[in-house]
Amino acid sequence: MNHWFRVQLYVNDIEKSLLFYGEVIGLKLYKRSMYAARFNYD
Repeated sequence: MNHWFRVQLYVNDIEKSLLFYGEVIGLKLYKRSMYAARFNYD
């Protein structure tokens, strides 16, 4: 039971970190695409 609880915590931690990195990467790509779109309009 204790081992399973530890595994669950580990999986939750991985999911949280993946979501966090996904948001960071998504924001970077979004800013880059917005900059590229603005650059192409000129």
